[in-house]
Amino acid sequence: MEIWYKKNYGITCWIINLLNLLFLWKHGVSFRCTSLVSLIIFLTFRECSSQSAKSYLMNFESNNELADSFGSGLKDKMQALSGCEALKSLYERRFGAKEFSVHKRNGTKTVLHFASELEKMLNKKHSALKRLVEAGEQFAASTNWSWTPSPNYNNVQYINAREEDNLLDHDDYADLRKTMVFEKNSRFKTKVNINTSVVQVPFNVYCKDSDLLKSVEWSKNLNAQFRENLQRDPSLKWQYFGSVEGYVRIFPGFQWKLVSDTGKLNLYDCRTQQWYTQAATYPKDMVVLVDSSGSMTGLRKSIAVHAVTTLLGTLSDNDFFNVLTFKKTTEVVEPCFNGTLVRADKKNIETVLRSLQNITTSDIACFETAFRTALELMTNFHKNGSAGSGCNCAIMLITDGAPENYQWIFDEAKATRNMSIRVFAYLVGQEKNYLKPVREIACNNRGFFTQVESPNSVTEQVLRHVKVINRPLAFVGDHHTAWTKGYRDRSNENEGLGLITTVAMPVYRNTTYAPPSLLGVMAIDVLVSDMIDTMPVNTVGVNGYIFIITNNGYTMFHPRLNDKYNAKENPSNNPDSSSFDIDSLEYGSSHELVRSGMVQLKSSSVSDPEIVTPLDNWSRVIISSGVYYFTPIPGTPFRLALVLPSGYGETKVTYTSDLRIKQHGASYDEKHCDMIQQQLAEYDAVRIDRLAATCSLMFSDVQLAAEWRYCHFRNQEMIDSVGEMSQLQMMKAYLLDESNTTIKCNEELLNGVLFDVFLSAALVPVWSERRDFNNSSRAGIEMSFFVSKSGLVRQYWYENVSEEYERGRASLFRFTRTEFPSIYRRTVNYPTGTWMYTLPENDAEIEKFGRNVVIATTPMTHRTAVLGVCGLLLNQTQFQSMFWKETALLGNTNCAEDVDTGFDCFLIDENGIVMLSRQQEHLGKFFGALNGHVMRDLIDAGVFRKLDLFEHGAMCFRPESNAKSGTSNIGAKHFDRVWINMVWLVQQLFRSIVNITIYSWWSMIWSVQATPASASASLGDDTVSSCLKKYEVFVVNRTKMPHSGQTLCRNNYIPVECERQYGVFSVSSSNLFLVVVGNVETSEVNCKCQNKSDPITPIRNEEIIYPEEKKCQKLREHKERRRPDGCIAHHKAETSMNLPCYIKTNSASRIFPLWWKTKHKAGAGSTIVYRAWLSCLTIHLTFVALCAVVMDGSLLRFPYDW
Repeated sequence: MEIWYKKNYGITCWIINLLNLLFLWKHGVSFRCTSLVSLIIFLTFRECSSQSAKSYLMNFESNNELADSFGSGLKDKMQALSGCEALKSLYERRFGAKEFSVHKRNGTKTVLHFASELEKMLNKKHSALKRLVEAGEQFAASTNWSWTPSPNYNNVQYINAREEDNLLDHDDYADLRKTMVFEKNSRFKTKVNINTSVVQVPFNVYCKDSDLLKSVEWSKNLNAQFRENLQRDPSLKWQYFGSVEGYVRIFPGFQWKLVSDTGKLNLYDCRTQQWYTQAATYPKDMVVLVDSSGSMTGLRKSIAVHAVTTLLGTLSDNDFFNVLTFKKTTEVVEPCFNGTLVRADKKNIETVLRSLQNITTSDIACFETAFRTALELMTNFHKNGSAGSGCNCAIMLITDGAPENYQWIFDEAKATRNMSIRVFAYLVGQEKNYLKPVREIACNNRGFFTQVESPNSVTEQVLRHVKVINRPLAFVGDHHTAWTKGYRDRSNENEGLGLITTVAMPVYRNTTYAPPSLLGVMAIDVLVSDMIDTMPVNTVGVNGYIFIITNNGYTMFHPRLNDKYNAKENPSNNPDSSSFDIDSLEYGSSHELVRSGMVQLKSSSVSDPEIVTPLDNWSRVIISSGVYYFTPIPGTPFRLALVLPSGYGETKVTYTSDLRIKQHGASYDEKHCDMIQQQLAEYDAVRIDRLAATCSLMFSDVQLAAEWRYCHFRNQEMIDSVGEMSQLQMMKAYLLDESNTTIKCNEELLNGVLFDVFLSAALVPVWSERRDFNNSSRAGIEMSFFVSKSGLVRQYWYENVSEEYERGRASLFRFTRTEFPSIYRRTVNYPTGTWMYTLPENDAEIEKFGRNVVIATTPMTHRTAVLGVCGLLLNQTQFQSMFWKETALLGNTNCAEDVDTGFDCFLIDENGIVMLSRQQEHLGKFFGALNGHVMRDLIDAGVFRKLDLFEHGAMCFRPESNAKSGTSNIGAKHFDRVWINMVWLVQQLFRSIVNITIYSWWSMIWSVQATPASASASLGDDTVSSCLKKYEVFVVNRTKMPHSGQTLCRNNYIPVECERQYGVFSVSSSNLFLVVVGNVETSEVNCKCQNKSDPITPIRNEEIIYPEEKKCQKLREHKERRRPDGCIAHHKAETSMNLPCYIKTNSASRIFPLWWKTKHKAGAGSTIVYRAWLSCLTIHLTFVALCAVVMDGSLLRFPYDW
């Protein structure tokens, strides 16, 4: 009844007055009196009508006035309580005294300076690598390679230095390892021995092989050079040598695990790593031909799949490939890649390997069609001169036999198409009938032939092609330098050192009695974080950033590419961060132009009117104009870009020469410091110098950006002797010790800290005075703070808080290695004098104090240069109280705290997040989720716009059931495989039956351990994989303010007659907006959508799954790239010297090869596998005997196609 009365107030007035008039007329009241009553009724009607209108109409002007007055009053209060104006005046006076200056930054000079510093840093690593290569080749030239080590030879340097729980009792090198001492080293994040290297031999390589022992004996001479390099450059990380035999010698020595904590064998083979193959060969175009005829079944098919996996694992982003299967017809394994070669990046390789699992075997093999198809594919692909690697071309043939060598096909191609292609042939199985034709296919075409008889020999045999392709390089002594794209270090049980790049160079053996040949590859790891440290974030500036890409346009480093994967929990499937094109990470309108310029090695700049930068887990954005500056890094495939926002990003602050003294000249005087502190407290002018600033630093309770590198120890020995120190402790030690030679500091950054800590010390007495006022007036201020551009944070608590409470608020000021705090970055994007208000959004912050505080910040600038950010933590209750008091003072607005005006009032920020509402549960929510009708109207009117953001390399979880079902299928598949292999083994009974039996069991083990990394890996109860996610962010357009309108609410997304008035008003001097919305109760009585808001919820964390057609299109896409410099694909000595194109195998050595080699295999896992082999051998032999007696021979002659 009350609601009806409010909605029909005017009608009620009319009815009452008419009844009064009738009453008077009935009782004979005179005409004069009746006229007087009529006048009263008329005036009452006007009042009733105005009351009725007041219930329905919005007071636009009053609401706009409320927004202005509330913003102005709030700003005045914040300025008074924060002390920002006092600090700003101090900076102004210091500027007038010429103690610091502001000048325009030259972005081109800055990026060239960064590139120069990065080049110097990388050149130091490259020089260390060259010294290793030179030393290695000198040792090789003086080594006697003709000696033959005995099987008991132990005079090698710490071979297979595994952890104690991985040792075997009968391991020949156990005694040698006991003499090694491993100590914790913070530089390598694990226990190491910095005096010597260790050797790791892959599980599939026999560690007593004669050639391997010779190479190990030679390579131990590298230890001296390893140590010298580390002494010259203490920042060096892992130095190592990977040999053609498969072992890797790594310095400093550390203990590696054969069996990981997850139970997986360590199958690391250096020859399959990109740093090895990139240094040993130039880029290549590769077509793999896999025989899928009816004879390629069972174990042969398993070997073929494993061979393809190994081959593709050696390719890099500079290579191109495709895989074809052939029988009567020739087809591509992956239909999406039909008719072309594709770049050998991780996604393309994984796509092909998944399709490879589905091939079927049948019919006969037509080799002529296969070769012609492969050659035609190469020819068509190379018609575009810029396509492909531009260097080596190779066909890899995997088959169990060919009837002839088909040489006329290759001769024809060479004559008519001017094609020179190497052919490598891999004969699968132990058949000898078709060996010669297959061997001739390789030998006649500058390739290599090898017979792959068992799964455990696949890696060893397949990788021989690397050494053959390297032959021309060896003849000319080519020492080209290879820099890999970024990847994750896998030392220290997968924790490692983070993202690294590897610089590598080939090492050759040159003797008078043999042609030059490849010994292996020397390599040094370089941390990407060390590369970034050469370009400190304070020099880049707030909201500026750098990124590095490769010659292929792939990202080496970008601050937007977050590493969300935990390497220890999910080591097998960390996202390949360097396989994301820069186009997918930059949202500016000029990103294509920038990418093209960078790839083509240009030094230039490109302006962009709108650069979008995501913040706060993709829930907010910064939009600004800016400039991209970019330049190549000489001698590397890397390109560097610097992005600077317009305005404040184009200015730089420098300090006086007094503060730039390398080391202070006066000793630390505590008495003098006491006097300086007293003068500062009394606002006396104190001349700023190194001593005065140091005093302020000693006496101030301040924090520094923990991840910034203000100072560092000059070498590792000093860290070990002094121990770990925080940046603040290190800085104080540097300033107080005149003779300090152990610590080196960034002088520019140090000067900024000293300047900021000195001037901001004047805030303490100001804040102290405000504390009394705050307590008496109950202003609700909990903390004041100042964050400077030098990473300094000074806080003042108005109320006593627990340590846990303070830690929660400290997360507001977290500086990362490359970025300022989010609240700092958002604040400086507003004009001087504007206050930004926000609620806690970080999960840790919300957990500590919920939505109970409002964070108020304002930029402190001088001549567009950002000096810092001032701010307050304001109690949420007091913040709301200020607003409702302002509404009560004005009185005629549509907003009131306790009175129902028929309108709902909200304060929202620039992204539509609710900052104030009558209902506490609305705080922190998106306004569109509460009033979808109004938000849709605001979007249509251009008051808000929606931005779609995409996160590449995000983490997506899959249901556990899928993973389990996949595991079950794998188990069933292995059971079928074992059964078929058993049947096939009987067919091969007279061909080393025991050997084959063991190999079949090995195949089952290998297929589990050596499967290429799949698209997902286990993490907790679910599986996780790299994916693409979409986010929606809404951004306000302030130029559209104020704005009002009427909207139709919707019923099931269909507009119905139900008008709602609304208005949006800009709150002055802030990032806030007042939204006034008519509530449902004031609408028409027949409104059909009462209590329905048609909510708009921004998309968050939504995985984007492309349709198959678009997936294929993206995979086939060839974006602009630049080939690596240099190419050596041929040398005349290859034909004139009649080099071997195959290795003769000794059939006797194949009898029981694993029986006597197994005891030499490394690790505790070997003991388990060894016992399993013996048990399986007994079972297999028994089964074979039964098959020979009971089974029909026809079963053995026709193995099943699995």
